[in-house]
Parts: sequence; structure tokens; C-alpha cells
Amino acid sequence: MSEKERLHKAIFEMVKQGRLTLEKAANQVGLSYRQAKRIYKRYKVEGGAGLMHKLRGRESNRKHPEVKCRSVRKTKIVMMTVPT
Repeated sequence: MSEKERLHKAIFEMVKQGRLTLEKAANQVGLSYRQAKRIYKRYKVEGGAGLMHKLRGRESNRKHPEVKCRSVRKTKIVMMTVPT
């Protein structure tokens, strides 16, 4: 969990305990009220894991250049074999 996510967890825990309003918590973490409401809802259901980015640990879609190269090669082959 990153430092930012730990801060969010501490602030949302204060909201959960009733020591802080969600509106004030949103201002403290630099989010709009609407975003804070959405994230807090996920925090209540999933706990601290709900604050982490869901794609963490997964490969990027841009990391597979061989797939792109294969599709480009196939396209070139098809284009060269199609009579004009």
C-alpha cells in the first residue's frame, strides 16, 4: 500500500468512526465529494484493499509489442496479397 493510500485509509477510518465528515475528508485528501463518496463506499465493503488501484500487479496493455507486430505483419501480408 502506498503512502497516499495509507493516508486515505486513516482519513476514511476517521469518517467511519464519526470523527470527520465525508465532505471534510474529501477536502483533506484532495478529492471531490462525489469521488470520496465512491471510494469510501468501496472502503466500507473491501477494507484497505478497496483503496488500492485494481490494476496493480498486472501487465500493461502496452507491454505486448509482439502482439501488435504480429497483427501489423498479418495486415501487411493481407494487403500485399489482395489484388487491386
